[in-house]
Amino acid sequence: MEEYGTVVGWDAELMGASLTNQSSAAKKAYAYRKGKADPVFRTANGMTQYTNVLVGFTDDQCIPDLAMRPYLILSDAKGQSITLYGGTVHRSIGYIAYQNRSAFQPRTEAYAYIWSIIHHVYGTQYDSEYRK
Repeated sequence: MEEYGTVVGWDAELMGASLTNQSSAAKKAYAYRKGKADPVFRTANGMTQYTNVLVGFTDDQCIPDLAMRPYLILSDAKGQSITLYGGTVHRSIGYIAYQNRSAFQPRTEAYAYIWSIIHHVYGTQYDSEYRK
């Protein structure tokens, strides 16, 4: 294994094209690259979760959908490589924030940050779940 990670692109920029590492609208972030350690976020209940962070977006960029697709690059002893792709998921950063609304403890900076995204995207729609 040489590398694995996630390819990301804005749905609107892909215009129906397949999302690969070669897509002009694609950006990729590796979670592992040969010779570099995996950035482990936590291990719980026999599962290892790796850090996969989307940063540098404006509040308004949290509204439209992104296409996200995992990839894995393998190579053989001759140095020939092949890239394998998983399925593509289409989600907004706002939706991802809402999915992870319980991942952080109330009254922490991470909790406040997640809820700032949720509030920007959905307004007060989910305030019954918000804990100050």
